[in-house]
Amino acid sequence: MSLHDADGENGSARIGYWVAPAARGRGVGTAALGAAARFAFQALGLHRVELFHALENEARCRLAERTGFRLEACTATRSATATGSCATEHTHARLASDPEPGSYADRRWQRERKVAPAGS
Repeated sequence: MSLHDADGENGSARIGYWVAPAARGRGVGTAALGAAARFAFQALGLHRVELFHALENEARCRLAERTGFRLEACTATRSATATGSCATEHTHARLASDPEPGSYADRRWQRERKVAPAGS
């Protein structure tokens, strides 16, 4: 788990992570990603954390949504592959003002915007 490309002026950073195969499906990614986001907001005072993943990586998409990182865009990027070819990726973001995932405020936010609940 890493926070990188931190921009103190804009109050933002990117988050990257990798979950070992033996730990997948055990809640390790959910706990670590949630803790890293809270650290970014509470300890570092950031306002926005972004997360990117390859379009075909559905597990990362589910993990991002389960931990409150809302899908913002689907874009093509040249730097995403070792060969320099174009790859498509999802951009997710979570704001310090977003409700904690799974909280009453989060469920209310989703109802008001008619958004599918995180993790569903």
